[in-house]
Amino acid sequence: MLGFIVNPESGHGAGSKYWTLVKETLQRKQIPFLYKITTGPCQAAGLTCQLIGEGCRTVVAVGGDGTIHEVTSALIKENEHKKSLLGVIPAGTGNDFARAHSIPIKPLEALEVILEGHSVTIDMLATETRTAVNSFGTGVDAEIVKMTNEASYKKWLNRIGLGKLSYLISTIRQLFLYKPCTVYLNIDGKTVAIPNMWLTATTNIPYYGGSMKICPHAVPDDGTFDIFVISSKRRWTLITALLSVYSGKHVHHPAVSFYEGKHIQISADRPLLVQVDGEMDRAFPLAISILPGVLTVIKPS
Repeated sequence: MLGFIVNPESGHGAGSKYWTLVKETLQRKQIPFLYKITTGPCQAAGLTCQLIGEGCRTVVAVGGDGTIHEVTSALIKENEHKKSLLGVIPAGTGNDFARAHSIPIKPLEALEVILEGHSVTIDMLATETRTAVNSFGTGVDAEIVKMTNEASYKKWLNRIGLGKLSYLISTIRQLFLYKPCTVYLNIDGKTVAIPNMWLTATTNIPYYGGSMKICPHAVPDDGTFDIFVISSKRRWTLITALLSVYSGKHVHHPAVSFYEGKHIQISADRPLLVQVDGEMDRAFPLAISILPGVLTVIKPS
C-alpha cells in the first residue's frame, strides 16, 4: 500500500498542485493509496507513523527537503524501518534530496519512478537528538535560514511567487552582519582548528542550499560523510568562494577545505546556530555520526 504525506504549502503552493495531479493519476489507474495532509510544521513525522500503522509499506513525501526530513526521521525510528520505503514527489524550492538521487522534478514522472519500485539503501547523519538525510550546517548559512524564516519580506515575496529572493536578501544582509569565528573539528579522533570560519557543512549528498554542488564527491551510500568549510578574514573572499561553487571551481579555492569521516565533533569559540536539512536547531556543540544503510529510497533504476 502506498501512503502519501502531502505538504500543500511547500514550494509556495506547488505541493497542493502536484498532489492534485498525482491523486487523479492514482485514481485513474485504480492504484490503492492512503494520504495525510499537513496543516503546519512538525506534523509529517507523526503522520508518517500513522500511515505505517495503517499498513503502508511505502511512504511518499510530497514536498521539499523539510518534509522529507520529517518523514525520514519517522521512518528510521520505526522498529521495522528497513521494510519501509521512502518515495519522493519533489515540490520544494530547493529539492536537494531529489536532485542528488536523480528523482524527476516533474510530479507525474516522479510518480512513475515510485510505481516502478526500484530501491536502494542509503546512509543518514545523526546526533543524539536529530537525524538528517541531507546535511547539518553551522555558521552563516544557519543565520541566513533563521533570518529568512523570521523576515516579513519572506511572506510578501511568497505571495507574489518570488520566494527564492527572500534567501538572497537574507544572504546579502548576513554577509555584512555575520562575524566569523574559530571552529574546532574532531574528525574520527583527529582535531583541526579553523580560524575565521564562515560555514561548516557536514553532508551526505553533493547538493546544498538549493542546487549548490558544494561537495561534488559526496556519495549517499558509501558509509562516510563529507565536510565543506569556508574560512577567510575577508568578506570578499567569502563571496568569491560562494560564487565559484556554481562553476565547480570552489574545489580549488584557497578559502575552501574538504574533509570526510564517520564521526565528527564540532565546537567553536562561541555558540553557533545549526540548521538540519534546512530546519533550525540550537543543539551546539555538534557530535555527528554516519548511520550506514538505514534508509531505503525509491529512485530511478
